[in-house]
Amino acid sequence: MQIMEKISAFSNIGYLLSHYPLKGTVTNANSLAYYDKEWLNKVYSDGSPDGRKDAWFENRTVNNGTFQFKKFANVYAEGLNILNDDDIIIFRLSDAYLLAAEANANRDADIEAKRYLNKVRDRANATTITSTGETLKNDIYYERVRELMGEGHYFYDLVRTKKITDANFCKNPISVTDFNAGAWTWPIDPVALTNNPSMTLNNYWR
Repeated sequence: MQIMEKISAFSNIGYLLSHYPLKGTVTNANSLAYYDKEWLNKVYSDGSPDGRKDAWFENRTVNNGTFQFKKFANVYAEGLNILNDDDIIIFRLSDAYLLAAEANANRDADIEAKRYLNKVRDRANATTITSTGETLKNDIYYERVRELMGEGHYFYDLVRTKKITDANFCKNPISVTDFNAGAWTWPIDPVALTNNPSMTLNNYWR
């Protein structure tokens, strides 16, 4: 007997954000989804060099299905079909560098923060960041958005930095009151109290 684990193609963000020929035998010439143009313009400036911008995107700001996010493409080939990689990324060195940069910036160790931040930017052939203070913290946040795009960090970075309450960073921000009440968490069905009456339900979702 053979047991196989099969993950839906839709679980891979590269599948949603790309089209033929990056989807193997799928011949559709339009991606199923795309990143919002306004948001991408905040993340990547046209006037700033960045190797990721050039390598990862096709029709970056069109706001339609001709957009492609190629970060996970061309990892392996089967015949003439170039396929997206469906491996789930758990942790990368650049993630550790950027967390170290964020931690140092939060303790006002700007020189050390920039050392870690610019390790990631140097690898991407991006310009060196020289900012300080709150501007540096924002630069580190946006660097995480760029470098870790599509890897499942974006929402949690918004929550950890509290930027999810700020319309400058989040298109649909949560109010501070709702955030403190737990709006950023998953709701728990009250039925769960049947099995565990000691649980405390999320106030926002009551």
